[in-house]
Amino acid sequence: MLKAIIFDYDGVIVDSFPNVFAVYRKICQKLGIAFPEDIETFRSIYGYSYFECLKNLGISEDDFDVVQSMFKDEIIKTEHKIFKGMPEVIAELVKKYKLLLVSSSHSQEVLPKINKLGLAGSFEKIYCGADQKIFKSALFRGGA
Repeated sequence: MLKAIIFDYDGVIVDSFPNVFAVYRKICQKLGIAFPEDIETFRSIYGYSYFECLKNLGISEDDFDVVQSMFKDEIIKTEHKIFKGMPEVIAELVKKYKLLLVSSSHSQEVLPKINKLGLAGSFEKIYCGADQKIFKSALFRGGA
């Protein structure tokens, strides 16, 4: 019997890729590194992980920490578009199942955005892998 449903944040609930594209463009400009002209070319070289993306962009491993910090600072400032129909899907599913949210992103990015979308109370727990933290939904509703 199905008891819980796990959602990913990026690419499932929100379309963050256009913002990721814009942030990496900005970072590459600051570092003097060539960057793809269009989002589809960027998508084709993005890869499966953060480190693969950086390598594919030609960013030196010596710069990974600096780039990670730059990315975090910039992506927090962006607003992702929620995919059409997701609020309704989540509202229906939360009536029957425990919902969990996972993201490889930082909590400083995910938590405020999920709150702004009015979805934080829908998730029993939110796991942000970038900072290895689990947040209980009661934290978003003023509980302990």
